Amino acid sequence: MCLLIFFEYNRYSTLTPLELGVGDEGRWEEQYAGFRFSQFLLEPWFSIDAHKSANSIARLRGKKVVRPGLIAADHKPWDRKKTYENFIIGTDENGEELLFTSNDEQLGNYFGKNPEAPHYLTPVFFRKQVLAKYYADARRYRVSDSNLSCVNSWSLRIDNNHSSYVTVFLGDLGHLPQKEQLYWKSFNVVPDGSISATYFGRSILGQWLEPEAPDLLFKSRYERFGQKWFAKFDWYFFKPLKAADAHYFDTLHLPDDGNQAEFDSQVMALAKVLIERINEKEIRKHIKVEDREAGISKLEKYLTVQGYLDAGDRLLLLRNLQDLRSGPAHVKGERYERALTYFQVEDLGYTQAFGAILTSAIELLEALSTHFGIDDDGTDDLNDLKESLT
Repeated sequence: MCLLIFFEYNRYSTLTPLELGVGDEGRWEEQYAGFRFSQFLLEPWFSIDAHKSANSIARLRGKKVVRPGLIAADHKPWDRKKTYENFIIGTDENGEELLFTSNDEQLGNYFGKNPEAPHYLTPVFFRKQVLAKYYADARRYRVSDSNLSCVNSWSLRIDNNHSSYVTVFLGDLGHLPQKEQLYWKSFNVVPDGSISATYFGRSILGQWLEPEAPDLLFKSRYERFGQKWFAKFDWYFFKPLKAADAHYFDTLHLPDDGNQAEFDSQVMALAKVLIERINEKEIRKHIKVEDREAGISKLEKYLTVQGYLDAGDRLLLLRNLQDLRSGPAHVKGERYERALTYFQVEDLGYTQAFGAILTSAIELLEALSTHFGIDDDGTDDLNDLKESLT
């Protein structure tokens, strides 16, 4: 790469150009290898507030190119000196941790490379908290189904469908920048079980599978529902998120048990995408609206008119989610306590309770899809999810 340096200097004088020894047109241009500039020394052509006594003005403007040193003939643009961290891949007969490098040049593969070494696809296990850093900075990082990326820098294939851990193949870890390898290493634990069935099917069997984690499955179904609804009715059931609110959807995830702040923030995010984005403007066209009527009430009226709800039925999931959201948003009160009981948060813990809330939200989307004729064929996936949560 080359470094380009641009510069500009302005100077003023109480002397005239003639008094400074410059007659005629005081302009010059020069050009050399990697260096070019132009300059002038003239009488001011406008009033200079900061230099009212100036009788001349001079400017030097130019640019310089700083080129790299000579490159070796055998150099490749992708050649870099890189350090690879060791990660825990198992234990020995004494229970001691076994570590191995993430350098794929030293790993085995299915074609006979390094036959005595661990395989490139050796799963490495990490605590779920490893993703907290990336969820916390949605402008720079994006956590999606089976992938983590840093904007315009790097990406990493991950198994975030595992119920207890995040797993990554050993060889893939070596493609991270070293500082990221060190960060992941701090969450590294001894392997416990195997990778998720979804990740195995995708990465090993080449199957096209839906996610199995409730947060990832909800996001997949939410987007699909929105697309199919718009395709059939030409309006959005949930208004698309504004750019400023997109992070609520992107960072939606299962909170850790014992972390109420994270649970509250995830409840807030879910309420944002599931309640606040209800398209009241379009719904109003199909019902009679009362003064100061809330969005959920309007939706209940609309679904009653459309035959989805019986008269007087209420969307308890959304109403209790709204009450649960009122806790972190305002002072926790009786409504919040009722919502905690409704969702069995104290009995299940934050992780499992929020997973159950997401599963109920998926059920609602599926029921709406069936009633309005935009069915999906994902019932088996949902049944598997509910089974895993219980």
